[in-house]
Amino acid sequence: MQYKLTEVAPLIAERVPSFEGEKLYVATGSLDDRENISGEYVTYKDRPSRADLIVKRNDLCFARMQDTKKICLITEKKEKFIYSTGFAVIRPNLDIIFPRFLYHLLNSIPFQIKKNSLCSGATQKAITNEKINSIEIEVPDISEQIRIAKILDSAEVIYRNRELAIKKLGELAKSVFIEMFGDRKSNNLKLDKLPLSKIASISSGSTPSRSESDLMGGDILWIKTTELVGKKIYDSQEKLSKKGLQSIGGKINPENSILVAMYGQGQTRGRVGLLSAAAATNQACGVIRPNETFSSNFMFWQLKFAYEDLRALGRGGNQENLNLQLLGGFEVLMPPLSQQLAYDNFIAKYEAANASFDSYLHLTSKLIKMVQLESYGN
Repeated sequence: MQYKLTEVAPLIAERVPSFEGEKLYVATGSLDDRENISGEYVTYKDRPSRADLIVKRNDLCFARMQDTKKICLITEKKEKFIYSTGFAVIRPNLDIIFPRFLYHLLNSIPFQIKKNSLCSGATQKAITNEKINSIEIEVPDISEQIRIAKILDSAEVIYRNRELAIKKLGELAKSVFIEMFGDRKSNNLKLDKLPLSKIASISSGSTPSRSESDLMGGDILWIKTTELVGKKIYDSQEKLSKKGLQSIGGKINPENSILVAMYGQGQTRGRVGLLSAAAATNQACGVIRPNETFSSNFMFWQLKFAYEDLRALGRGGNQENLNLQLLGGFEVLMPPLSQQLAYDNFIAKYEAANASFDSYLHLTSKLIKMVQLESYGN
């Protein structure tokens, strides 16, 4: 049966009454996409002006901002917190709609598309109460709602367990490295330790002029620091033409070159990537070219695990940067090549297992979306 959303779950805007001591304040940024909350404790007097909503058990909060999928079903514990006015709060009529069914509806692709299309505003677009009141939803009988909610709840548990398995697998790769080679910084196993400049050629790339359209759009891979995410690199977001490559000196880095982000926004600086195909780079990428004295795969993983130490090398101005000299001076462990290759063998098995988990994760995500579309519209 078709209802207006607020016919089955009216909008609620209950303001925060005076209270003693501290309460946890939940801003939209304090809520992740798994309903985990990391807020801050505030007093009534010192709370932010937006910290002005209270809720009850079974209420649902969702972020008003466009392209912001933050949804929370209020539990007995969560009803004790105070919430930002950046949330819309709706209170389900339990005789008509099952709260977990409504949670999954708010989390579904069809609802998020609809919400985003109704957002307005000059700077930060958000959905108003008037627009929320205009949203129509399909509400099956309660037994069907419970059935759908149970399916999606089970799928979410599977998805989270697979995410956890991938995380644990990543921790295994690091623990095996430490078991075989010890700690890079302290070198507790007394292995050979050398600056990168002593074992490899290190360089950077360049950026072609954006004003000349014929320099881009070819088939030559051109890597930027945003593409360095601790993985092998098979393709690039942008590609150079032959003329574009010539304009930056014609420098192509071979497969198995290790790329290090020397600067970039947020968490970018210090991240690494391993080329699985020849590619050019921009000037923010430090390139460690391969040679026969070390395993590129081993070195890539060592530098990946040294992310925080690489970041700590940065210096200069408001945006701390690495440079080729600092990167070249960075000391790495150099065990015998046979040991490096032994670690490579382990990594090959790790990557196969990780690919399998990634595949399962993708499949689970796809199945969740299919159930959402089947249950909540297309």
